Amino acid sequence: MPSKRLTERISKRLRVALKLRTPLVLMYHRVGNESFDPWELVVEERRFREQMMFLRAHRTPISLVEFVALLRRGKLPRTAVAVTFDDGYACNVLRAARLLFENHIPATIFITTRPVIEAREFWWDELERVILAIDDERLALELPDRQLEIFLGPRRKNDREWPPGATARTPRQSAYYEAWSALRQLGPDQQRSILDNLRSSYGISSQPRESHRPMGNSEVRDLRKFGIDVGAHSLTHTSLPSRNSDEKRLEIEGSRDACADMTGVSPRTFAYPYGDFDDETARLVEASGFDCACTTVEASVLGANLYRLPRIQVRNWSAREFAKALVSV
Repeated sequence: MPSKRLTERISKRLRVALKLRTPLVLMYHRVGNESFDPWELVVEERRFREQMMFLRAHRTPISLVEFVALLRRGKLPRTAVAVTFDDGYACNVLRAARLLFENHIPATIFITTRPVIEAREFWWDELERVILAIDDERLALELPDRQLEIFLGPRRKNDREWPPGATARTPRQSAYYEAWSALRQLGPDQQRSILDNLRSSYGISSQPRESHRPMGNSEVRDLRKFGIDVGAHSLTHTSLPSRNSDEKRLEIEGSRDACADMTGVSPRTFAYPYGDFDDETARLVEASGFDCACTTVEASVLGANLYRLPRIQVRNWSAREFAKALVSV
């Protein structure tokens, strides 16, 4: 049951608007506290709790597999909502899983399998770690076609203070975005080589930080205890449209098989890394036996192609902000 405090935050007008609901798939990434959040990926635990209480009170939470099956048959309730997480951060099982279970809300966590298997931070987190830690005021990235010199400037106390959705405020934050943009275009082996060289050059540990680490194999297996399904999210979180056909197939089928090895169950759902897809990628996902594939397009699912399924990215919203976002789709 929702708390009185939560109910009081939702105005009468908003409660009326809730009657005009449309089924939605929600997308989360991390639950916890993080001051460096340019992509708006982190939801505080207290706000995640309120959001789950709201869903239990005002929506019909169902698993993504059931959601897709009902959508396929044209029998999806307008109140239906499916909760998903991308990447496979450890906080999903350490913080989110308990709150989902307490509110009887099923969920799907899309796992990027190689970082889980190798116990290695996601590449964008490794990059942030290097740029904010080193004392040098310039950084040289050895890209395949050139050397990219990036100005860092001196370290500042507020380098780590990057509020959700804000523009870069310090030279190191600007440097992070420049380096991220360059590395995002590369293949996974190239990204890995560059980051390995940077960590080695500056003596930065390969041990993942507790605050940023992916789940371990045993934690992935434990998800079923909380009513959470595992979906595939590629092997390496590469942008699939930029890869050739064989590489796409390897990323899709390899992550499917790795998830099956970890859980004993073949995943039925897929999410495109970065939300990037093209026609060939969608065909390969369907041919690999998945029931659906999720994008990052923000829209209702009604009338959507099951291999281009829209989702709403949930930000660090209060219960009232969350309610307004769900009725504005």
